Amino acid sequence: MGGKIHTITTSLTALVNNPDNSSIIGNRDSQLLFGETFEAESESGEWVHGTSIIDGYKGHVRTAHLAPAKKPATHFINQRWTHIYPEASFKTRPVINLGLMSRLSADDQKKQDGFVSVPGYGWASEDHIKPLSALTPDKDFVETALSFLGCPYLYGGRSAQGLDCSALAQIALLRSGISCPRDSDQQINLGITIEKNGLRRGDLVFFKGHVGIMVDDENILNATSRTMDVRIEALDDLENIYKGITRIRRIA
Repeated sequence: MGGKIHTITTSLTALVNNPDNSSIIGNRDSQLLFGETFEAESESGEWVHGTSIIDGYKGHVRTAHLAPAKKPATHFINQRWTHIYPEASFKTRPVINLGLMSRLSADDQKKQDGFVSVPGYGWASEDHIKPLSALTPDKDFVETALSFLGCPYLYGGRSAQGLDCSALAQIALLRSGISCPRDSDQQINLGITIEKNGLRRGDLVFFKGHVGIMVDDENILNATSRTMDVRIEALDDLENIYKGITRIRRIA
């Protein structure tokens, strides 16, 4: 299996650093979304070791959640969460549920009753998918991040079912076509450094082991284990909680 590109075939799958203790979420564990690509390097039992193509993150994925990449993705899910149906009807039972930034191959030439064909899977709502060409900075990444407001916190998570602070920043930036690494200690080098007195909407504020996104010059959106959800808080409060800001970066 080494050196082969695969795609994720489940809604979500764990990317595990240590499969011998997979019940514990490690600090370099993550998730991969449906349709994201994974370069396999070696296989051992039910696990495949390799690299996530989207962000270079390394780890182990269950063999059962992978399939050889055949047809490149053409579209992405543009809703926080949506369903793929076996027929072009909302009255059929979904075959799979997909989160924002999941990738799929859709046939724009085959539409019916507001649905678009997803060969091999079924039908997606035409309003819930967009072509990959729509991943551009024209989309306000703060607006994307705000769509997760109220979602549960999940260490290592990357979807509306649960996500952590750095995944919130990553998914929002990816939606705007901006490459973004997985962890806050990697994201801290994005963009340019800004002083606190120059803060504005969209600036990334880093604390020790944490990151949030400014929604204006005083309030910050963050996924936090302190309250186990995604919420807006006063920046000054977080600065006190984390005993200072380590860096502020603006995505140029």
